[in-house]
Amino acid sequence: MTWRSFQTGFVGMVILSFFCTGCWDATEINELGIVVASGADLVKPSDPHSNIKAYVQVALPSQLAGGATGGPSPSGSQKTFVLEEGEGPTAASALTSIQQRMSRRFFLRDRRVIIVGEAYAKRGLSDLLDEMIRNPDARLRSYILVAHGVTPNKLLKLAYPLTRLPADAIVELEQSHQAITINVVQFVKVLTGKSDPYAMGIRMLNTSSGKQGRIFELNDVAVFKKDKMVGWLRGEASRGFFWLQPQSMQLRRNSMAVPVPGGGWVTSQLVILNHVILPSWGKAGPRFSVNVEISDDILENMSRLKLDQSHDVKIAEHAIEQSILNQIVALLTTLKQTYHADIVGFGDLLFARYPKQWRTIESHWDQVYSRMPIQINVKVHIVRSGLIGDSVLNKSTSQGR
Repeated sequence: MTWRSFQTGFVGMVILSFFCTGCWDATEINELGIVVASGADLVKPSDPHSNIKAYVQVALPSQLAGGATGGPSPSGSQKTFVLEEGEGPTAASALTSIQQRMSRRFFLRDRRVIIVGEAYAKRGLSDLLDEMIRNPDARLRSYILVAHGVTPNKLLKLAYPLTRLPADAIVELEQSHQAITINVVQFVKVLTGKSDPYAMGIRMLNTSSGKQGRIFELNDVAVFKKDKMVGWLRGEASRGFFWLQPQSMQLRRNSMAVPVPGGGWVTSQLVILNHVILPSWGKAGPRFSVNVEISDDILENMSRLKLDQSHDVKIAEHAIEQSILNQIVALLTTLKQTYHADIVGFGDLLFARYPKQWRTIESHWDQVYSRMPIQINVKVHIVRSGLIGDSVLNKSTSQGR
């Protein structure tokens, strides 16, 4: 190699080194505050103009490292997280007030859950959603929940007995195929469409052992009109919402007990759920046909029905169909007459099928929606009823005679 070639190569390496910036923005994990959950509520719930109080649940990696995977904290007494709170006129300012007091920079990409207070949800979530969409560090797949009968900070500071982080327990409940989940992306997508969003409610329950503290339950559905919560779906209306959600086709619901003619109960378990919501437009305006088809297993027969006989199977199927029909009717009656909110998505379906006609009713969709006819058809098929057709109680009674 000549001296000139060496000089040329050396100069080239120096020039190329300027383009190799390396990890100039790298941050060590011990410099980060890993936020796994957050919350927001009004400082004064009775005042809609009140400041916002924000909460962040920050994981403590040193305490998480020694525990068994998925289990509680190693010592049982050491907390695996800290809960910090701040206040401000907006969601972003409240979050900033917490950051200013912390020595570590927030890492929001692991935030899996956002719990909002009921008063804050009724005022509107526009500022919270706007901050999340604009923040490049925010995780838009975080689940949105509404605290039901409790404040978000009480839920976020609980040491859940079965997991090391309360946020993990909430996510497991969301993903347990029992609840209708919605995250920030889905919430905003519905909000900017022709329908209204919703969110699951989360409440606190006592356990049988006082030493274990409390546990969570996802129950009831928070109904929103645009970005403001207007009420709750409870009981039959809440269960009716399950049957009309697209994601319910992949979920497995808890068993449901249904009274049957002649006395007694039949308990069924959902196996397959298919539903089709079909819009149509006639001279009287829009109308819908809701068709639900379900395959069930029988878990328990506490009735006089003999489920090895086709006639009695039909009776059981009809009883289940009637129960589900009542739940869907309760849902639509509550949504149309009480809340005037379209969380099922009828507006989006009409716009997709009849975009020109939709423009003629868009300005007064609430009035059209409230009186729009909806035909509901439910069909249930019992797939498996067990190894015996008659109830065990009936068999033991007949043998005793």
